[in-house]
Amino acid sequence: MRTRAAIVTMLLLFSSRAWAADEEATPTPKITKAGIKLSKETTYFTEPVREDGTIDYVAALNKKFSEGVTPENNAAVLIWRAIGYRTDMSETFNERAAERLGIEALPKKGPFLTDIGEFLKTLPAGQQAAVEQDQIFENQGTAMSRPWSPKQFPMIDRWIKANEKPLALIVEATKRERYFSPLVSDDERETVISTLLPMVQESRTAARLLAARAMRSLGQDDIDAATKDLLVCHRFGRQIGKGPTIIEALVGIAIDSVAASADQALIASPDISADQLVAYRKNLESLPTLPRMVDKVDLGERFLSLDAIQLLATQGPKGLQIIGD
Repeated sequence: MRTRAAIVTMLLLFSSRAWAADEEATPTPKITKAGIKLSKETTYFTEPVREDGTIDYVAALNKKFSEGVTPENNAAVLIWRAIGYRTDMSETFNERAAERLGIEALPKKGPFLTDIGEFLKTLPAGQQAAVEQDQIFENQGTAMSRPWSPKQFPMIDRWIKANEKPLALIVEATKRERYFSPLVSDDERETVISTLLPMVQESRTAARLLAARAMRSLGQDDIDAATKDLLVCHRFGRQIGKGPTIIEALVGIAIDSVAASADQALIASPDISADQLVAYRKNLESLPTLPRMVDKVDLGERFLSLDAIQLLATQGPKGLQIIGD
């Protein structure tokens, strides 16, 4: 995390691109009691201002990215419910995230997305002992990139079936027009660098499941089901990539790459017709563009760095420890 912040700060210092070139002229700068000059040239965001005179960048970014978003049109709401409560989440984090999404806090139990490692732990003790985990993980990788049958990889088939309900939420999420996953930290004083991204990290599991299910469908000559899941995976990656940070963009691109690898098996299938290939190509061409790194550097990463500099300006050496932690 510290390495990323240092690199991004250097990028920003040497960047001459003005993200807000088309914004209105900056008013006369205001000096807060923290000694910080509030202006678009220094802090960019000029509100909200904390009681200590610093900018609350987490709140400012959330406000900007949530414009026009409601619980009904926000894909992240369904993705959040599919991923579910994670054991590494604090109550504070869960409540803050739910409040910013406009939903109730996640329940502790439910049919949540489960990666292959977690799934194997849910098996009865006797079955766990009989499972060769290395082989299962290898089978998972194979099942994501070529046609297969439940008879070939029975454990992968069981894993997919155990995730059907949360996967249905992911499919519905990709039909929604907006995406806003709030930045959330469980620290008393939230900073951009301390925000956690459990939804982004767990979204990789959904991508693996979608690709594996598509290849299972392809192995059963169900071209329509295979193309449906792969298009969902492509759209899902683009939604995750809409977040303000580089991490979200990279994970979105990684999800799209999972789908692209499975695409190769789809188009090589002897069972797919010319008409189906043409239709699938048109669907791919209609997808939104993938995220651009310059936009992430100019948005979330810029404000991560400004927030860190603000912390150092007000906290001194203590600020370094906060950033490090």
